[in-house]
Amino acid sequence: MASEEYASSIHEYLAKWLEAHDTTWDWLVSQAGAAGGTGTRITRGAIPRPDTLKKLAKVMGVSPATLFLMVGYITEEDLAEGPSSLAPDEESLIADYRALAPRYRRVVLGVTREMLRSGGDSDELEEAAS
Repeated sequence: MASEEYASSIHEYLAKWLEAHDTTWDWLVSQAGAAGGTGTRITRGAIPRPDTLKKLAKVMGVSPATLFLMVGYITEEDLAEGPSSLAPDEESLIADYRALAPRYRRVVLGVTREMLRSGGDSDELEEAAS
């Protein structure tokens, strides 16, 4: 359940993501290629369509399932039934990330994005990590 300052759980989640990433609704909506006014509709309590949630999730770097679950398009049971497409080391990495304090999560995301922006190929990144 969203707190009183948010129209819905998805509104709260997205607003907090925007704050943590020091960006705006306009930027998120634009990067996602979603219809103009999407942010305004969400802040007023509208539930985005699945295709819009997929676009937002891609820009945010989260699983669409996270957003689908939040708005009720899927349930925890739906998630439990489906096989994970992640390798065990990927699942472990995600669990470790989730265990971090929010300020450290921002650091990890920033470093990761900078590595990706730098254009280094996977061999260079692997050597740097060694």
